[in-house]
Amino acid sequence: MRSLLLLARMVSYAGDVRVAAERLERIDEAGLEPELQAELALERAWLFSATGRPGEASAALRTAIELAERPASVELCVRLSERIRSHFVATPAFGELFRRFHALVVSLDARPDSLAFAHASVLAAWAALWEGEIGRAGDLVESVWVDVERWRGFRALMVDLCTVRAILLSVAGRVDEAVELIDEVIRTGQTMTIGTRNAWVGSFLYLIARLHWSGGDAAALRQSYARMLTAFRGAEWPYMADARRWVEALVLGQEGDWQRAAASMCELVEAQRRYPLLAIGGDLRVVAVDALARSGQVARARAMAADLLDDALEAGMFGRLLLERPELVVALADRVDPAHPRRAAWLALIERCSALRPAACPVGPALDGGADALDALTAREREVVALIVKGASNKRIALTLGISLHTVKRHVANIIAKLGVHTRGEVIARYLAR
Repeated sequence: MRSLLLLARMVSYAGDVRVAAERLERIDEAGLEPELQAELALERAWLFSATGRPGEASAALRTAIELAERPASVELCVRLSERIRSHFVATPAFGELFRRFHALVVSLDARPDSLAFAHASVLAAWAALWEGEIGRAGDLVESVWVDVERWRGFRALMVDLCTVRAILLSVAGRVDEAVELIDEVIRTGQTMTIGTRNAWVGSFLYLIARLHWSGGDAAALRQSYARMLTAFRGAEWPYMADARRWVEALVLGQEGDWQRAAASMCELVEAQRRYPLLAIGGDLRVVAVDALARSGQVARARAMAADLLDDALEAGMFGRLLLERPELVVALADRVDPAHPRRAAWLALIERCSALRPAACPVGPALDGGADALDALTAREREVVALIVKGASNKRIALTLGISLHTVKRHVANIIAKLGVHTRGEVIARYLAR
């Protein structure tokens, strides 16, 4: 039975999820000890996730962890930790399950040189990141990274460690370092068997493209798209076809073809529900809302923005909003219905996201004359800009500064004119780039 399980895992690594599922079906669970049942449940969770069944993937992951808690074995935790990985990020209840596994490992073996503890710390970092606890996520990652030389021989750990560290670097505005870290993951994969390497490289190319997008590097995004198109596709997980389409839609948006970009993005928002791994670099709906608004589909943009913000509030997981361009997240405030009863809660969430992003985080290249134009703003105009960056509406700005709504509108118009831009989002981009 263990041999069949390992064969299924090998085939899954190489991207052939159909054959992997067939091999798992040959395993008779009757009489299996809890340890092997846990590994089997975890393997099924992988296949459910890879084939667009996130709810079943989450249920199988929960089963695996519950079974692991019965014997409470460090050895079993090590085996499971090599498979409880970032692949499950964004699946239902993954944060709760990652924390639960972390608590189990801590109760068994919390030594800094413990492989299981290192794995579990990285999982806990993912959970913290998705819940917006950036400081805690960073502390957990650095607690493992400080001893990185010890872990270089453990590829599963290093891949997940580098991935979550790259995401945190991106949130901090250090996109070039983040991309280099993921490129290093791809380079170290040269030691893997060719089938496994080919099946995985596309996933990391997709993440690099998302990082370039969040950093506002249009040329690098197009180069990443070209790399994705020319990567080996003989065996890959099903979600990769949608990943390529998403990057293509981003390129279309950069080129100003918002109608086509919006149409493609709306289709892919549905794909994200089936394949949560598409959201590993951010929630697809943030850019889709912007594309819909730019293409004149205001009602659809409002509806999608409402769904997005409601999901973030109800799940308590707004961290993936931090992975998107700050100006697009702030612009969500202008996309929602001003009369909606939950608008105040949404604005508070957007403001919290803005507060967590560093003020010096570059979201793109500074435009010509940007520094002089910002310096030309009056002291009051700079106060207004600072509040705009935090996601404040005109009414909120008026209340904060003790001025009339008419005066706020005049200040905003003056700011837009002085900076030579057209929207509040462009004002934010200029400010943050500065």
